[in-house]
Amino acid sequence: MIHLPQEICDDIIDKVADDGLIAPSAAPLRQSRDTLRSCALVCTLWTARAQKVLFRALQIRFVLHNKSLTRPFGLDTSFFVDPFRFPFYKGLRKHTHLLSYVKDLKIKFIPGSRADKRPLSLSFTRRIRYWKNERRLRYVLDVINSLRAVEQLEVDAGHLAPYLFMPLLSRDVHSALLSVLHLPSVTTFRFSDGVLADLLALLRECPQITRLVVGWIYGLEGPDVATLVPPKLDSLVELVCNDKDFLRHLETIFPSQQMINYGSLRCLHFGQACVTSQGPDEDSRWMAGVLRRLDGKLLQHLSLCIYPIEPLWRLFDLSNLVYLELTTHWYDESWAWWIDWLIQSFSIPSASIKIQQLTLSFIQFGAADVDWQPQVLQWNVFDKALASWPELQRVILKTWRPENMIDAFPEMKKNGKLKYEPLLDS
Repeated sequence: MIHLPQEICDDIIDKVADDGLIAPSAAPLRQSRDTLRSCALVCTLWTARAQKVLFRALQIRFVLHNKSLTRPFGLDTSFFVDPFRFPFYKGLRKHTHLLSYVKDLKIKFIPGSRADKRPLSLSFTRRIRYWKNERRLRYVLDVINSLRAVEQLEVDAGHLAPYLFMPLLSRDVHSALLSVLHLPSVTTFRFSDGVLADLLALLRECPQITRLVVGWIYGLEGPDVATLVPPKLDSLVELVCNDKDFLRHLETIFPSQQMINYGSLRCLHFGQACVTSQGPDEDSRWMAGVLRRLDGKLLQHLSLCIYPIEPLWRLFDLSNLVYLELTTHWYDESWAWWIDWLIQSFSIPSASIKIQQLTLSFIQFGAADVDWQPQVLQWNVFDKALASWPELQRVILKTWRPENMIDAFPEMKKNGKLKYEPLLDS
């Protein structure tokens, strides 16, 4: 039998996991996990590496049940554990070495089904049911409290919104969640969906995070807004907003520059879900407030799809920006305004600009019959400004019909810096 070096075996196992993660569908991912399980059982030399990949990500679900069912018994539990996942949690508590492999932890809070909320007629049956839940919950909490190497924590409470979930947590569940947030190894925090007040409360417990990913956020109205405390974002290096509501709420509730500081950000990214029609409106005003808080000496990566009225150079220093990505809708009423904004922001040739890559994404290009030919001269002005950037290496155009933009950037095409990428998922 030929024995391969352990390093090669580890690389092969990692390649099996990577192929499953980058697959466009879920079927290859399931096949990849089945292969890794087989590797963990075939050879003892493969076990540790396969288990390290298999248990890198852990998801724990808490299901909300009817609180009125717990009151007669004085139970301090508002969530119950999925019984189908209980054997898995029980196995993790028994084999504690597997918990050291967990790097990505996702905690999801979801409402129970109608069957879960249906009151039972016999009190004894209810007592047995919730006694079993308490036992399952204790296993899950032991697993959470035993985690020591978590690097990325994701909390998803979108199915409970617009209701707050933090006040519903029992003391044990609340303390277990905070124990993970307080881990010094946690550098990335993801809040997929939920209420702004819950997110701010969690951010106050993890001031050490350097990367924050935020999804759909529900705000508060009325007197509850006055009770919110601004989060400490001084240590944030990267902020990814898959929806615009998080920063919009912060700019509305905490307008003072001293309340929130984005000065340490090196990457600010807005997802395509934030794209709206461009032009002077409420979104452009609060976006200008966000950009004014940035420190241009540190910011290196900026991705925008909501644009302020003012040119960028008036809001922060562009001299240290390395990657710039701009996304817009191809609308008749906003197309001319957006080109004028580009020219005002970058039309002046400047050798001090250090941008190496510029990406322009046009969402829904071709869906609307927009005649871009009248703006060819404006594009040529912008093209000349790009030619003056000494460190620019590539200009990427993401459109449905890249062949229609050939005449817009003659200088970039001449220098071989222009690249087209079809926007297939628009």
